[in-house]
Amino acid sequence: MTRYVARRLVMFVPILFVLSMSVFTVTHFTPGDPVARLFVGHGFADPAAVQQIRGQLGLDLPVHEQYLRWLFNSLHGDFGSSIITRQPVREALLMRLPVTLELSVFAMAFAILISAAVMISSALWRWRWLDTLTTTFVLSGVAIPPYLLGILLILLFSERLNWLPPAGYTPFSTSPIDNLRLMILPTVTLGMSLALIPRMTQVAVTDVLRREFAVVARAKGLPEWRVVLQHALPNALVPIISVISLETGTILGGVVLTEVIFAMPGLGRLIVENILAHDYPLVQGTVLLLALTRVTVNLVADMLYGLVDPRIRVS
Repeated sequence: MTRYVARRLVMFVPILFVLSMSVFTVTHFTPGDPVARLFVGHGFADPAAVQQIRGQLGLDLPVHEQYLRWLFNSLHGDFGSSIITRQPVREALLMRLPVTLELSVFAMAFAILISAAVMISSALWRWRWLDTLTTTFVLSGVAIPPYLLGILLILLFSERLNWLPPAGYTPFSTSPIDNLRLMILPTVTLGMSLALIPRMTQVAVTDVLRREFAVVARAKGLPEWRVVLQHALPNALVPIISVISLETGTILGGVVLTEVIFAMPGLGRLIVENILAHDYPLVQGTVLLLALTRVTVNLVADMLYGLVDPRIRVS
């Protein structure tokens, strides 16, 4: 197991290097000049002043030198400062991170709860009305785009029924009740976009229940719930872990739309605001953090494969 983990960690280093280069290249070759944005609304911009600011920000250096400087500073935890607000990027990320983290955890918990309900209904009441209802619910999550679902939820529960607030965010430490009420609609919106998790759980568990060892367990007189939990679920964990790790990308992409729709001050909304402002350091820091999260989750999933299935460790 130690060698298996060590190989995964060694592969992690070149992935991070390619990832950082991709993030830097994409942001710097995006059309637009961040320095020119500073002079919007101030009339004529003195070319000498523009050049001076570019020199102070290091934007007059060759691209490869800018990248090496940014990479070196990033490895030491310094992602630079915002071009527009001059706020350190690290502070901006730490301020917005709790919002995105809370939304992501709630959405994943929602998807896992739906997965448990789908798994139980498929195992115990296959082809009955409850199984049909849960399957229809899951497939609707796959079919409806999150931006459309979010708008429909606001129109129904906020505008028509007036049950929940339409948008905004209140920290849990300030008011737990307001925080939870504001998180319901975004959680459902983002969680429904993860419908592939319960769908894969349903397929994997149903497939395992048809195998010989499950039939033998039933023949021994074990109740169906024990067959599902003790025999089917452990053998179905590898594809379930795979789809959860893959759906991390859906979460990271979905938070951008969800936070914009529900006016939540998280990392997704921060990306949108600073892409429009051409604020390179903030965009680079935010995208790098989200991409690093995705790669780390995949690394953890690889390690979990080895724990769940010994055959993977041996191979």
